[in-house]
Amino acid sequence: MHAEEKITKLENELKESTGMVLLAMTNSSELGWVIEFLKQAFIAPNLDDLAHRLLKHLQSIGLNSSIWFASADKPHCMNMDEDDDQIDMLFIQRHRNDGRMLANGNSLLINFEHVSLLVDNMPEEEERRGRLNDSLMTLLEGVESRVKGLVSEQKASLARKARDEFYSIMSHELRTPLNPIIGFSKLLSKKLESKVTPKEFKTLQSILDNGQRLLALINNLLDLSSIEHGAMTLHRQIFRVDERIKAILALTATDAKNSKTTVKLETDIELDFFGDSEKFFQIVLNIVSNAIKFSPAASVSVNYALTEEEPYGNCLVVIVADTGPGIKKTDQNSIFEQFAMADGSHTRTKGGTGIGLYIAKKLVEMHGGRIDLDSEEGKGSSFKMIFPAIH
Repeated sequence: MHAEEKITKLENELKESTGMVLLAMTNSSELGWVIEFLKQAFIAPNLDDLAHRLLKHLQSIGLNSSIWFASADKPHCMNMDEDDDQIDMLFIQRHRNDGRMLANGNSLLINFEHVSLLVDNMPEEEERRGRLNDSLMTLLEGVESRVKGLVSEQKASLARKARDEFYSIMSHELRTPLNPIIGFSKLLSKKLESKVTPKEFKTLQSILDNGQRLLALINNLLDLSSIEHGAMTLHRQIFRVDERIKAILALTATDAKNSKTTVKLETDIELDFFGDSEKFFQIVLNIVSNAIKFSPAASVSVNYALTEEEPYGNCLVVIVADTGPGIKKTDQNSIFEQFAMADGSHTRTKGGTGIGLYIAKKLVEMHGGRIDLDSEEGKGSSFKMIFPAIH
């Protein structure tokens, strides 16, 4: 018998049957195997495993069954008799909206949003069939709950994969033209500084500064994605703290000059530390850049030292303090959250994306430390970065 003929025959039997019933869900099962299965079903790691466990369990009590899942990618059907998979799937799909339970003689079809079960050899004895109906309803209710969880996980995984691919592609596409722009701008600035007018040199410097700012933004977005997915790792090595901080101040010198902010390094001692040099640079750069941005015509100071900090013991401590406007008490709890601005709003009067402090906090925590904020409105702010020493 062809597949279409078999489906038509089953449909006609259902339509003509006076025994076809629509039943409400019930939890009145007394059969231990249902509870036993549900305990196993909810630890199933994926749809295939859940389907195989369900079908194997039903087979163990003598039921021939097919199961249909509406998953995140495409519907699929599983049957202990693989030859009938396609037939059963088409049949189930046709009757997905006909009711929660369709019964006819020794056939039973149970439908939920994400899972359907077809049993084709239900017992003829009425009392046993009724108990089994209730048990199967309870069973499918539990399976539906687990399938919803698995489908949500599957959709989330597909979304994460798509987002990662997008970030990867956009990173390449944006960095490819940006790197030569920055490189040539640096070269031209050095070669032509004494050969062009101050206005022309300022234009060259603006191209370079904005190119570096855009590159930093791209890097921050990629870091945000890596942190959210737990893909960020540390590469620890011994590095010179003083050299890294001086490089940060040199990089931010133009921004400080433009905002008329005085930046001073108050510590000038050679200091080695074992940590991730690049992440350390990024953390302190984010804090210093923020201090300059929000403290126009003010002053910013940077200190560093090896000292004892509770509860870590020996630590590298870096303090960036400014005499800017300070941060409101109501904003201090949220300033390290994603996309939060220092004034608690989403305005862009100062520029930025609101992820720099969030990334800095996460990177310090990856080192096992923390960032402390001490700020008073109208008197300035102090950010204390604590990096526990690892030997």
